[in-house]
Amino acid sequence: MLVKRAINPKKGWWDAPGGFLENGEDPVRGLRREMKEELGVSITDVDFLGVYMDTYLHGYKAATLNIIYQAHIGSGAIKPMDDISGFRWFAPRAIPWRRLAFRWLTPALRDWVRLQK
Repeated sequence: MLVKRAINPKKGWWDAPGGFLENGEDPVRGLRREMKEELGVSITDVDFLGVYMDTYLHGYKAATLNIIYQAHIGSGAIKPMDDISGFRWFAPRAIPWRRLAFRWLTPALRDWVRLQK
């Protein structure tokens, strides 16, 4: 599943749901918090996919370390919050490669596609 960004940077582009960790927050705990905050769902079966570097530009420049997991929705109906204008489930062949919001998404999604084979 990818989400369409409703805010800048890259408003209208596809992104993975997630966000920034709070100071000292465990990454999996942060993932669970972000999925609840952004999509209104609880997740299960969390599996580590990888770590991907990038740069975040939005009035400032910051290096980001993107920790990526694959998970299943355990409970709740997807209800995107105000920073997401929509969401869509993509088959590996239908990923919108040219409309991905950030550079790190391409290698992360390529790794995910390889795992689906």
